Amino acid sequence: MTRNEMMLLFLKELLLVSAIVLRTNEHKYGVFTEESSEGK
Repeated sequence: MTRNEMMLLFLKELLLVSAIVLRTNEHKYGVFTEESSEGK
């Protein structure tokens, strides 16, 4: 595995984690719920 491949993999994991964190925060506090419902 090359260095670039490792970086890409790391970035994908980071995006996944941040998406999960945002989602759980949304459920916990309902901070982004209004914006999310308007966007859909």
